[in-house]
Amino acid sequence: MEHLLTSPQSQAVESLDFPGNIYQGLGALKTSARCTKIYKAMLAAQKKIQFAKKDSDNPHFKSKYADLGSLFNACKAHLNDEGILIVQAPRSDAQSVTVTTVLMLEEEWISCELTAPLERHTAQSVGSAITYLRRYSLGCLAGVVSDDDDGNAATEAAPKAT
Repeated sequence: MEHLLTSPQSQAVESLDFPGNIYQGLGALKTSARCTKIYKAMLAAQKKIQFAKKDSDNPHFKSKYADLGSLFNACKAHLNDEGILIVQAPRSDAQSVTVTTVLMLEEEWISCELTAPLERHTAQSVGSAITYLRRYSLGCLAGVVSDDDDGNAATEAAPKAT
């Protein structure tokens, strides 16, 4: 396994590959040769980032989830305040969709790619996959999680019998 954190003397882009990936392409975290500024800025931003609100309904699973807008609302301003730019670039072929997400600060950057298979190659399928991958890749890079209303419900006291 290669090192995730690069040293200031490093000239090569390093990556960390995680074994047992669900999606092909998951786990390739890449960085610029130097990351001193972006790591400090990411730490400052993450200290301010709150949970992404679960404000969208998933009728299939009868649950709520944090959509892409909620995720951006949770982190974009904090990242931008620290000078970090978010860039997300999708691409697809007949079998899959890939989104590359890059967080940039001046000449330093951190990126990852996520790929998901396509069951159908329609505009709706491609668009849905791109949105899904944008949400998960940004959440991973920025360290954003959604609020856990299920956990809160599980810890509430049971009503007392009268």
